[in-house]
Amino acid sequence: VARPAAASTVSSLAASVGVNGTNAYGSGETNTGGTATTLPVYQVHDVALGTSKRYCVSGANGTPNKLSNYTYVSINVCGTRTITVARASSTTQLTDPDVELITSSGLQAKYQSEIANIETISNVSLPAGTHVLSISDFAMTPGSGQRCFDVTIN
Repeated sequence: VARPAAASTVSSLAASVGVNGTNAYGSGETNTGGTATTLPVYQVHDVALGTSKRYCVSGANGTPNKLSNYTYVSINVCGTRTITVARASSTTQLTDPDVELITSSGLQAKYQSEIANIETISNVSLPAGTHVLSISDFAMTPGSGQRCFDVTIN
């Protein structure tokens, strides 16, 4: 629940720990936490339908739930879609991509199949608006390097 009265308190707290993004998507954030792949906080999937775009995660800072273990991708499409998250050709390790989809209406769904190197969300109905994909790699171990995935929306 949004609380406008708390805005200055939240802003002061964020500034005290070096967080300086200017909106809910972290626009303008400059604090990488020492890991260059962390910015932008939310990447935009700004390619045509059927065209893939690469996004990366890293286990360099440890696992689970450490800096760069997840990448967040905003998508602005609607209708019935299939979303594929597949290991990029530049990534040689075995991967197990997991995806969480948060729609513009607030619906959340997790996709965590045990199929190696790919996760497919088939025939998902997306309302108009901006949605978010949270992408991680279940197979990632502490200290493991960067792992990249190609995301395609059809």
